[in-house]
Amino acid sequence: IELNLTGAFFCTQLAGRVMSDEDGGVIVHVSSMLGSLKSTPDSAPYAAGQAGLVSMVREAARDLAPQGVRVNAVCAGRITDESSPVELSQIPQGRTGSPDEIASAILFLCSDAASFITGQSLVVDGGETIL
Repeated sequence: IELNLTGAFFCTQLAGRVMSDEDGGVIVHVSSMLGSLKSTPDSAPYAAGQAGLVSMVREAARDLAPQGVRVNAVCAGRITDESSPVELSQIPQGRTGSPDEIASAILFLCSDAASFITGQSLVVDGGETIL
């Protein structure tokens, strides 16, 4: 909770103030699909922190929108990591994601193409949460 939620809250608060003074900006938090759409065994503390982050993104977006600051989240699915085996049958695309795919989602949310998007959580998970 301290790292995943409290740290993100204080960073958003500070960045939001600076961006408000500079006529706007974009804040994108990286969360997890466990924050709102999927549960797994033994993940309650982590999932609670991620759900709090997703909720905080919505509230920060509401508070900062009048100052031209957009706030969104990218909720990552399973990203390539050789240290933890993944059952690929749980992912409709049949593979894990890559860090570059998460970065692309973040870049999209920071771009002018997403200028009318705020307070949203973009799930990038290969379809895992639709199962």
